[in-house]
Formats: sequence, C-alpha cells, structure tokens
Amino acid sequence: MIEKKLVKELCRKNEFYSRGQELLRSGYVKSIRCEGKNSQGREMVGIQARVQGSGISQYQVMASVDEEQSEIIHVSCTCPAFYNYEGICKHCAAVLLQYIQNRDSRNVLADSSAGRGVMPGRSSSYGLSRLLNQYKEKERLVYSQMEMNGTIGLEPRLSVAYGQIHVEFKIGNKRKYVLKNITSFTDALRRREWVSYGKELEFYHTPEAFTRTGRALAEFLMLEVENQNRGKQIRNFHDKNANRYVPVHSGNMDRFFAALGKETFEVEMNYSHRGNWRLSDEKYLPRITIQGQSDGALLEAEEVFYTYGSDWAYLWKDGVIYRDSIEHVRDIRPFWDYMSSYKYESFFVSKGELPAFCRNLLPVLEKHCQVKKQSFLEKLYLPPEPEYEIYLDAPDRQTVVCEMYVRYDELKYNIFDKPRMIENRDELAELKQKEHVRLWFQNTDVHKKQMILSGDDEKLYELLTEGMEELSQTGTVYVSDRLKSIQVNPAPAVSVGVSLKGELLELTLNSEEMPLEELLDILASCQEKRRFVRLKSGDFLSMEDNGLTVLSGIQKSLSVSAGAWEQGSIFLPKYRALYLDGELKERNGFHAVKNRSFKALVRNMKTVEDNDFEVPSSLEKVLREYQKQGFLWLKTLNANGFGGILADDMGLGKTLQVIAFLLSEQEERIRIQKQQEEEQGQKGSLPESIHTNFALIVCPASLVYNWESEIRRFAPALHGVVLTGTAKERARILETAKEKDILITSYDLLRRDVELYENHWFHYEILDEAQYIKNHNTKAARGAKAVRAGFKAALTGTPVENRLSELWSIFDYLMPGFLHSYSRFREETEIPVVINQEEEAAGRLRNMIRPFVLRRLKKDVLKDLPDKMEEAVFARMEGEQNKLYAAHVQRMKRMLDDQTEAEFAAQKIQILAELTRLRQLCCDPSLIYENYKGESAKLLMCMDLIQNAMDGGHRILVFSQFTSMLARIQEQLQKEGISYLSLTGAVSKERRVEMVNQFQEGNIPVFCISLKAGGTGLNLTAADLVIHYDPWWNVAVQNQATDRAHRIGQKNPVTVYKLIAQGTIEENILRLQEKKSELAEQLLGKEGFEGVKFTREEMIRLLEGGD
Repeated sequence: MIEKKLVKELCRKNEFYSRGQELLRSGYVKSIRCEGKNSQGREMVGIQARVQGSGISQYQVMASVDEEQSEIIHVSCTCPAFYNYEGICKHCAAVLLQYIQNRDSRNVLADSSAGRGVMPGRSSSYGLSRLLNQYKEKERLVYSQMEMNGTIGLEPRLSVAYGQIHVEFKIGNKRKYVLKNITSFTDALRRREWVSYGKELEFYHTPEAFTRTGRALAEFLMLEVENQNRGKQIRNFHDKNANRYVPVHSGNMDRFFAALGKETFEVEMNYSHRGNWRLSDEKYLPRITIQGQSDGALLEAEEVFYTYGSDWAYLWKDGVIYRDSIEHVRDIRPFWDYMSSYKYESFFVSKGELPAFCRNLLPVLEKHCQVKKQSFLEKLYLPPEPEYEIYLDAPDRQTVVCEMYVRYDELKYNIFDKPRMIENRDELAELKQKEHVRLWFQNTDVHKKQMILSGDDEKLYELLTEGMEELSQTGTVYVSDRLKSIQVNPAPAVSVGVSLKGELLELTLNSEEMPLEELLDILASCQEKRRFVRLKSGDFLSMEDNGLTVLSGIQKSLSVSAGAWEQGSIFLPKYRALYLDGELKERNGFHAVKNRSFKALVRNMKTVEDNDFEVPSSLEKVLREYQKQGFLWLKTLNANGFGGILADDMGLGKTLQVIAFLLSEQEERIRIQKQQEEEQGQKGSLPESIHTNFALIVCPASLVYNWESEIRRFAPALHGVVLTGTAKERARILETAKEKDILITSYDLLRRDVELYENHWFHYEILDEAQYIKNHNTKAARGAKAVRAGFKAALTGTPVENRLSELWSIFDYLMPGFLHSYSRFREETEIPVVINQEEEAAGRLRNMIRPFVLRRLKKDVLKDLPDKMEEAVFARMEGEQNKLYAAHVQRMKRMLDDQTEAEFAAQKIQILAELTRLRQLCCDPSLIYENYKGESAKLLMCMDLIQNAMDGGHRILVFSQFTSMLARIQEQLQKEGISYLSLTGAVSKERRVEMVNQFQEGNIPVFCISLKAGGTGLNLTAADLVIHYDPWWNVAVQNQATDRAHRIGQKNPVTVYKLIAQGTIEENILRLQEKKSELAEQLLGKEGFEGVKFTREEMIRLLEGGD
C-alpha cells in the first residue's frame, strides 16, 4: 500500500508537501473520483480530482496507483508549476493525501464533495470519468478566461535557405514569446492545459483563446506533430532547437499557407536580409529577354524562386508569394527547375537548336512570362508548313503497301528518313501524321520504307470504305490501278414473299440481280456482325443495311440454314408471324411482299382492342378497362392459335381476366352447339379413347380453393371441380368429369397424377403462378407440359426471377420450339444477354416474345385503378386441421343446443372464448395444440403471397390479432431467409418510432404487426401490399390498419388481401361485413364484438359452414 512517506518523497521539496497538507486541511480538494482498472495484468486505481488554486483557477489532477506494489505509476497536474519544477506539485500532493485518507476510512471510490459511498455493481471503464470530465470542463475553461479569448496569436517566421524552408513561431497578444517546444504546445492544446510562458502570458490552451489565424496555425501544428509521431520521423537530436522549427515541404506547404491566409509574415532569405511577405492570388509574369546573336540566341531570365505544394505552386518575388495551380504551371515547371538546378540567370541556345527552341519551348515561355525579343525573329528558325503525299499500291489482291512522303517547299523526304541536323524539319508534326496513317496498316518495312497491310480482309475493307477518306485529310492520296481494281460493290436487291398457309408460314426468296444459287452461296458465307462478304474474285460485297443482312439475321434467329432455301422457299410455324412482320421492313435493296391472310393475322394481333370479341354480359360492369384489354388479348391469342403469358403485376386481377375468358369461351360453345367442324378444328383427329375436357387450371396448393371460390363468385355458370382426396378419388373425379367442368389441381398433385392425364385432352390449360415450372428439369414442369391442350396460358407476375432459362421453360410449355431447344437458347441468347451484356441479343429476344407477353404494372394502369384494391382469398382446410375445426364446431353446437337464452347470456364469456379458439384453428391449430404437426392452409397461402409480392418488388404489412400467429409467421419467414420487423403491444413507444423509421427508410420487405398494437397511429407508406391474416369482427379496425399504408404520402396503389378459411366462421364473418346485415351492423359498432347483443340462434347461424 502507498503511504504518506512516498508522497513526501515524490514532492522533492518539503514546502510542496507542507502546502499540499494545507490545501487538504483547507478543503481545497473539491472532488475526487477513483475507479479500478486493469493495465497489463496489474490491478490499479485511477484517481481524478479538481483542486482550487490560490486565485479563481482550478487545476485538474490525475494519478494511477498500484496498491499491491506500493507504487505511484503516474501523476499529473494542469498547473504551471508541475512542468517547471522537479517532483510533484502541491496540488498532486493534496490529492494523493486525500486518496490515502479516504482509503483508510474505506471510502476509496467516494466523491468527497458529495459525501457518498461506493455504489454496488460494476464500475465504469477506465478513463471514462476523465473523458466525461473533459466535456464538463470544456465550457468552464472558456468562461474562466473570457477577457483573453480570441486575443492569442501565433506569429510565424520563415527561414528560406538553399531551397529549404523552415518556420518557427512566436505566441502571445500584447507581448510575444518564442514558442520553444512545439510538441509541448500541441500537447497542451489537446489537454486544454494551463501553461505559463512568462509573467504576461499564461492561459488555458483552448481553441477559443486564439485569434482566427492563430487557431488555424495551431491546427496546422497539431497535424504536423501527429504526422511526425505517426511516421516516426527522426528529428536532429544534435540540435537543441529541433523541436522549435517545422520544415515546410511539398506535403504540408498548401496547408500552411491556407492557415496563414492573407496575413503578413516575416521571412529570412538565405541567412541574410529579413523582410515582410504576404500571399497573393494575383498572376505574375516573370521577365525574359531573348537576344539574337549570329551563332544563336542568349536568354536572360528575371530571378525568381519557385516552391511547390501538392495542389499549388508558389512564385516568390519581392515580398509577395504568388500562388498558382499546379495544373496551370505544369508545362513551365521543367524550365524553372532547370534554371534553379544550374543556378542560371542566362543561358545560350545554339543556332542548330533554335528550331527546336522556337517550336517547343518558346510558346510555353510566352504563355507564362513577359518575353522581350531583341534582334530575334523566330519565324527564321521555324520550318515551313509540311505537306504530305501518300502512295497506295496492291502487289496482289490480299496486300496493300503505302509509301508516305513529306514535302517542305521544294524539298521532299520519305517519312521514314531520319532528319539530319542541317534539315529544318518539324519532327513532331511528321511523327503525328505518320502514326495517323500507320493506324490503317499492320506492319512496317523499315528497309523498304513502307507500311503494309496483308491478309486481313476486315482492315482492307475498312481501308477501302473509310480509310481513303481519312487519309485524304492528311495529304494527297495517289492510288494505283491495281488497287483500284479491288471493288466494293453493294449487295444485290432481293425480295421476300410471305404468306399464311394453314398453320404454317411460307417464305419465298427472289432476286433479279443475281441467280438464286449464287445468292445462297453468299447467304451461307454471311457471318454475324460482318459488314461485308469477300467474293472469290477478291472484290467485296457490302452487307451493311440491305436485304441480305435482313435474311441473314432471320436465318440466325430462326435456325434456318442457307441451304433450306434451295427450292426458293421455306416453311415456318405460324407463331413466327409477328416477329417476321417486324423484321421484314422495306429498306434499300430489299422488298417484302405479304399476302392478305398474313396481313390479317398480324393486324388481329396488333389491334387487340379492335377485335369483335364481347365481354360476357355478367362481367361487363365488373371488369375494369385494363382487365377487358387482358380479356381481349387472351381471346385474340386463342383465336389465332397462340399461347401467352399474362404477367400483370400482383393485385391487378389476373384470375378474374382468365375467368372472363373461360366464361366467354363456354358461352360461345353453347351458342354454336359444339359444331363438329370447330370441335375437329381444335382437337384435330383425336381417337375415341381420348376424353375431351373443357379446362384445366394448375396452381399452387394454397390457391386451389381460392380458384374454386372465385369461379363460383364471378361466373356461377361455370363449374369448378377441385381434384382432391386420395389418388383413387382424384382418378375418379377426373374420369367422371363432365365436358363443361373446369378442373382445378395443384402442381404437386399433377406431378403425382401425370399418368392419369394421358387419355385426356383439354380445350384450355391455365398455369397460375407459372414460375413453379421455371426449372424445366423438375417433375412439376414436365407434368404441366405433358398435359395435352388446345390453348395454353401462363399467369405470373415474375416470368423471370433469376435466370432467362425460366422464361424459356414457360414458353416451352406454351409453344414448344418457340425459343428453340434449351441448349441453343442458352448458347445464342442466355449467355450473350446475361454474361456478355449484348444488347442486340436482348433486343432480338424482346422482339420475339413481345406479342405473347402482356405485362401491366400498377403504375401503368393507375388511371383505371382505385387507390385501394381489396380482395378476399380463400384457403380450404384439409386433413387434421379440418377435423379439429369440425370437432370444435360440433361441441359448440351441442353446448348451444342445450342452453336457454338466459343460460346463453350468462355464459357469454365462455362462448366468446370458444369462438376465439375456432378462429385460432382457422389460423393455425398449433396456436391451441402445442403438439400439432400438420399444415395450416392459411399459413401456406400467406407465405405464397409474401414470396410473390417480394418477387414483384412489393413491401408488405401483415396484420393479425393473435401475436402467437405472428410468431408462427415469423418462424416461416426465418426459414425462408426473409427479413422482417415485428410490432406488438410489448414494444415500447420509443422502439415503435425506431421500427417505423427503419421500415420507411430501409428495405426490409415484411412488417408483422399486431392489429391492436399497430392498427392506428403509424405511417407505413413504404408498403403497398397489406395482408389481413385473420378477419376481425369490426371491419373499421381492419380499415384503420390498412390505412397505415393507404394514407397521404403513399405513391403507389395499395392492394389488400383478406385471408379467409373457406367454409368456416371466417367466411361468415366476411359475409356479414359485405352484406352489412343487422347483425353485422352490431358487430361493426364502435365497441367491437364485446359490445354486441346477439341471440343464441344468431350464434348458431354464425357457426354454419360457409357453403
């Protein structure tokens, strides 16, 4: 343990120890704080205290002691005496004596000014108290020397000698003191310490104490010391004044002069004269005199001194330092460096070097200096303007040689002749033009003094079509007859006839300028992106923007070889019609002849809205305008024998558009009474063993019953049949299905039942959420493609999620072969588009698929959309979940059957609890039964909705009144790797605000919210899709929750999905809301369900199935 004796020894002077005792007795130790710390394995105590000085000043004392080793490791004080005398000062002695006194009274960590003992628990990290005290003392120090603030200046004095610059400083206000130790000065600044420089200057070193320029220079010094410490720069320790000077060099010069500003400062030049200097941004042009002489020229330059920073150059002249940008002086800098290195005031240029001087250096001097010429005319030494002659010849039809000459008046030189001293030639100009010409050739023969192009058809074609014009810009071009004989001819004009014959397109090829056989040879030799074809004669045939280019592109896109035209025509599938119509445009040297049937087909596909198809009367007022366009598009595709992808954004009603299409098709079939001609036209020659069915809809399992419900809701005339149950039951349903039935199955069941469909043919097959077949190697994809159907459509908001192969797979289902085989699609489209980023390949794919993909985003049809679209989606409970629900319903019915109205009223709380259990069973039986391992129909549907919405770039709010259900949803989100936020009643008000800001400003896709906790008071306009997982009795509460997203500030239409367990109490709650019956009016009152007055019979009706 440390004792008073050790403190006395450290004081060195007894009077300091005695004064320390007096300060302690007088109560001048105003506060003391001790905290335990561990340093390099040693347990120590850190001490901080504030001691009252003799005047108004207070001093900060810090110490570290090792009680186990009886050592005082460190002690310091901010008073001037601590730095000026050996040993510790009286303030340190007083604090250490106070510590010993407190320790001995077992109050080591007490604050003596407050008289409090040690609080239990962990102490703060070492040094934290010092940091907090530093902030606390900051303002006090500023106010403790108000009369001095803003008056302390730093006065620099520069020494410039032999190109080296050093600076020292004086500090003060009325009287200036030499700053002898810059490191100690910057340390005091960092610690805000009290420092005394003499009787007339002592103050706390705070930034506020300095003048504006003084503060800037102080910051400069602090950074310099920091850089020296970081770089471990070695100072000259033989010089006792080494810490008094700072070298000014290229790395810090800009910062130094920026800190100095426009202030005047003292400079000592070369250890001799001193004077005042200032910085200026004005321009200064040094004087240079050029004196012409018989054998050359003499240059005399005004004496100037240049220094350079990182961004600025500084010209020193007569007390002014002229600052200019490094970029501006870059070309003159080598000249001044030369003058400085050789200590020249003048230099001589020989007559032989005057041409180079006049051509290269003189223009730079005239730009940056005041140049005076005496008996000197530079034009006498500059060469005349050179002229160039270029001679081209073709020794053979694969080679071109070039000889280039330069002419100066009557003198002519080969460009490869090296100039001699006596020849006044512009070497730089010649080199520039020679390299310009050399670009058109491959090699150089120095001995023959020629440039050569050989064996490169591409470069030869460029030379003949572009190079001649370019070379003529350089000089006069002379072309030999042998080169002139190599011709570049335009491609022959061709015409293509296209006609529709049944289900095929016939293309015929003809040219009046060239025989078919020769034309096919040229087509066979065409290569992608080549601008020409080299003929056997050696001539070139231009392929730029002509008929042969068109035919070559069509051949490549449609996998047609040149040999296929042998008979003068080829046949293609009808679905190529719109692509061909786009490619066969009239242009120079090309003519397309299209027959009437082809034009009619194209016109029908291009003007869908003008077709004569009528929307079913029952849906005329239901469909929105864009949905009617989608209906017409489906009808047009079907009428022309095509398939397509309805890729509308989520929430735009793809299901309803398909239902309208199927209803229209069935009504039309009824009208024409299934005429045999049409039947055969659609089915072809089907054997009697094949069963004909109306339509098959394939969708995710969670949407099967939603399709059935939507068909029943919007088109009661249609009959939806769900293939469900065991394999035998599904086989029976399929075999007994009527011809008008719309069969509905899931991808999973279709995969298992694919053999059952072998003997069935459907007029229509619809794939919902068609991204389920994006991987063409899966059984789900193979099963969907194995079904035979006349018309096929795919519904998906994300036809391409990750790879272009997904799009290929969907089109392979719709129209096999449309995008060719996958191996070819990958080689010619997927790799060029995705990996090589080739816009041409991407454009070719866009043009090909455009007629068969209908994609509308919400923003595209905003005029036709309400601000908020609401839709109920239905999930059918099956298996164990359905059994549990049915059992609970039966138990409640028995309970109600045995009750009188009085008993019913008395047991209302119990009945409400049972109703809540029913609703929880609809959500997920695991909310009630911990060991439940079965599926939840609604949870599956909810996850599908979330995933699809995310794929479409949407952000989602999920509401439920059951926090336990939100927890189940969050478990599934975690399994899928989907990030989310969760807000329930347990979240604090502060955290609520943080979470809302996090969702609004970030990119977290899902926000799970308890209906009661988050139904009001939140602004969540970053979301544009709302899912109500379970319906609440009071629809106004749900609407309020929806309005978290659908409110002022929302820029996108909001889609609201209400998840309903079909055939349950939830469906009846929804019906009550929609019909606004008397009971519903009660249920929707302000007091919610708890305030409702209802009878036993009304409750029984509420329990009835939702059939």
